[in-house]
Amino acid sequence: QKHLPNSTWPIECIGHNTNRKVKTEQDVVEFYSGCSGILSPSYYHAGSGWWRSRFVYAAALKTPIFAADGEADALGPAYQITPAGVEKMTYADRIELGRAQYAAIWPLLSSYTTFKSQVQRLACAPLNL
Repeated sequence: QKHLPNSTWPIECIGHNTNRKVKTEQDVVEFYSGCSGILSPSYYHAGSGWWRSRFVYAAALKTPIFAADGEADALGPAYQITPAGVEKMTYADRIELGRAQYAAIWPLLSSYTTFKSQVQRLACAPLNL
């Protein structure tokens, strides 16, 4: 586990360069479904036009995500939050932030009906919805 400066919550890292590997996108969504918030560390492709599915998965689950180095600035004020800010929120405030992030990103995917349906299916599976 890692810790960020000014952070009191434990941080569990998953992915290719960690001890906890995820094999499928479903594994990622299942992991996210149990989180109070998601950290998205900086990425060398930021600003290149590539995008990261973690933002869409977090939105589908209504789980707040923090993007490092302004990577999500273009998505608006709902994405201008720090990890310390999320830690200070009540559960209800985190739910509201997750909904605000969903409202900011989901309309941007409107032309990707099949993709959105697939993400929604993945997001509902761990919750048995």
